[in-house]
Amino acid sequence: MKKWLILLIFSMVLFPILGIVGGGAVAYVTPKEYQSSATIQLPPPREPLLSNVDHSARFIATEATVITSDATLEIAVEDLDLTSAWALPREMAVKRLRKAIKVKVIQGTDLIEITGRSNSPEEARKITDHVVSAYSSRKRFILSRQQDQALGEIRDAIQNQEDLIEDKRRTLLTIQKNLAGKDEMSSIEQMTIADAESDFETSKRLLEQLKLKETTMKIEHRMSAEAITLHSEPRIPLAPSGPNIQLHFISGFLIGIVAGLLLPALLLPFFLLGKRKNKPVAG
Repeated sequence: MKKWLILLIFSMVLFPILGIVGGGAVAYVTPKEYQSSATIQLPPPREPLLSNVDHSARFIATEATVITSDATLEIAVEDLDLTSAWALPREMAVKRLRKAIKVKVIQGTDLIEITGRSNSPEEARKITDHVVSAYSSRKRFILSRQQDQALGEIRDAIQNQEDLIEDKRRTLLTIQKNLAGKDEMSSIEQMTIADAESDFETSKRLLEQLKLKETTMKIEHRMSAEAITLHSEPRIPLAPSGPNIQLHFISGFLIGIVAGLLLPALLLPFFLLGKRKNKPVAG
């Protein structure tokens, strides 16, 4: 057992040292990774159904998914010419870019942090910058298309309302013309002309509301050009974010301890067997 104890002590000293050295070697040969981040703020959802906290959080989470969608990343791939830089077809370049992007929703806010990762500090910054730009362009396009559609619908409604008002105006004039020659109108005739006048005025007020809504939508359309607010721009990282050298050292040390305990434990039966063979037989 003395030899086994020596082996145990030797293993518990040597293997952790080898583990630390091995962990450092792995950290040294692992390519350095750099990260560059940007923080953006999204416009609040305009739909009434999205006004509460739960729907607002769902809206932000949805937009975070849109950032890493194929439609968004394809724009960034084209702007960065990653098919040439990475020597990959378009589909593979999009997949690789998605792996290089991390999107984090900052809880309790309408802020999203976008982080680009690369072995090159400059490429990390470019990835983040172009993904933010691609998302902003796509967001503006989507908002503009939705607002154009909404404006078209409100203009159609205004035209229909104007036609309706013209019909009601003619109806009112006809009633007034038919009753103009009477010295005294019956209660039914008085009610008929009162209803026609009220109907005509109500239609005009509705037209004013539609035109006011059209003006508001035009203002929102102009404001959509700045749909995304950039709070922090991506910068060239000065130091790598990985590999984590300290983590590699700790991992190597722990693996060394496990190996230092495992080897003597596996060899213990052989030491015990040898001790029994060497034990003298009683005569």
